[in-house]
Amino acid sequence: MLEPPGPLAYLVRDDDEADEIDKLALRGDAIEILDALLAKVRFPACPDLRRLRARAVSGDKLRNYSTGTQSFLFMMGSAGLALLRSGRVIDYVELMYN
Repeated sequence: MLEPPGPLAYLVRDDDEADEIDKLALRGDAIEILDALLAKVRFPACPDLRRLRARAVSGDKLRNYSTGTQSFLFMMGSAGLALLRSGRVIDYVELMYN
């Protein structure tokens, strides 16, 4: 299931409700969001985020994805960020799995 990113503060362990990344996420521009994340985030997904940023072009959107609650209950879940172009996923970063 793909959804607009919404608040991304959990990625940077940032509880500030007026966070710049969260404001960018509401607009949905992939390049702006990824630039802001890469400026703040220091964790193992950074190479994957850099890959997404390198592939992003103007007009691309960033969306959350999740395989759903059932898959996590069966220890087969995955969630992360997907890069969309013209409504199709062109790349993704897996941020959580079990």
